[in-house]
Amino acid sequence: MRLKLTVLLSLLGGAALALVYVALFSGPAPSHAQNPGIPVVPTERERAERMRRPAISEPRVFPQPSNPNEVFLMLDADGDGLLSFDEMTDILQVETHRWDVNGDRHIDFNEWNRYIAAVTPRPQPVASPPPVTPQLTEVIRPRFNVAPSPPPTTVSAPPSPKNSSRPPFDENAGRKTAPATGGKYPKNMPQWFKDYDADNDGQIALAEWHNKKDVLAEFKKYDLNDDGYITVEELVRSGQFTANTKAPPTVNQLQADVGDFFFLEITGAVRGTIWGTDVYTADSILSTAAVHAGVLQVGETGLVKVTVLAGQNRYEGTSRNDVMSQNFGMFPRSFQIEAVK
Repeated sequence: MRLKLTVLLSLLGGAALALVYVALFSGPAPSHAQNPGIPVVPTERERAERMRRPAISEPRVFPQPSNPNEVFLMLDADGDGLLSFDEMTDILQVETHRWDVNGDRHIDFNEWNRYIAAVTPRPQPVASPPPVTPQLTEVIRPRFNVAPSPPPTTVSAPPSPKNSSRPPFDENAGRKTAPATGGKYPKNMPQWFKDYDADNDGQIALAEWHNKKDVLAEFKKYDLNDDGYITVEELVRSGQFTANTKAPPTVNQLQADVGDFFFLEITGAVRGTIWGTDVYTADSILSTAAVHAGVLQVGETGLVKVTVLAGQNRYEGTSRNDVMSQNFGMFPRSFQIEAVK
């Protein structure tokens, strides 16, 4: 009898435990909203549906520079003056074979200029055209994080870079016209210009300026046609050719070979003897020859171009601008003088 009671109690106890278990763990499963701590595992069907839906992401917005020269510097992350494949824009990557003229698998500044000229729309002529700023047809997306530019500050004369002898740009210098130099240096070229012109091609490219760690705003003051290069002519036209311009009395005092030329500051005068017309003997007085040639007036001071020429067999004298030049026979060296105003 005792054995039967023990077995019955055991069975009743098991049933009670089963009822408690059912009460605690049966019923609807708690949702993620009811208990956020429980992760929701998607079903296979949900996973397949998510794969079919396109991913939604907000586009990254980068500041768009307005000047193609600034764009080149911004894309050139390593500052080597070339755009590698990773530094190129999307279109450039696709069309590298078209714009990489020298086949070095990089885009240099000259190739970049050709590309910009091709993708920049040209304004159509109208009767009264409003001022139009060309816009690039391609959105430039840099491949590195660009910090926001600080607000511009107004300064009267930005200091020159410490590693250069370039004098500050003279804002008060008058604009001039300059004869073409054919990419050659004048004999008295300012030394700082030669220092910047690393490839010695007679002009300063934007990349060369950047390598000197100079200020981009200063580059734009010299680059009068905004083509990314500072030429000797632009240096003269901007009034910044100021080194070694004091002229001696005659060309004989200049250390020069045939074909060399100088930009010299001369004051026109009528005192002194000259021989020849347009081409003068090297011992002719420069200030008087400038008046005879019509380059300067008496008492006028200006920058002129003096080119050393080979000797002539005969020099014909004429009367011009109240100056009488003389005849002369063969002379071993001569010169020509041109206006720079």
